[in-house]
Amino acid sequence: MNKGGFEVEAVVGKRTTKAGGVEYCLKWKGYGAAEASWEPEANCAGSEAAIARYEALAAAMATKLVRNNRFESVHRLVCEASTGAP
Repeated sequence: MNKGGFEVEAVVGKRTTKAGGVEYCLKWKGYGAAEASWEPEANCAGSEAAIARYEALAAAMATKLVRNNRFESVHRLVCEASTGAP
């Protein structure tokens, strides 16, 4: 449970704020993708498993792209994740 009793279904994004903090985009269980919200890392208590799954998937994707010499794709993904761009 998180944020007033809402349950996190999945982490669907990560970005770094201008102040250097981390925010995760959380998809809430029982709600559509349009209701996903960016939450500061401090508000993500109870979402550790979802964050770990997201981080593992992101690391695996980056590793695969690097192995396939797709460095520009890794750079694009990192930029999108830190700015929140789609």
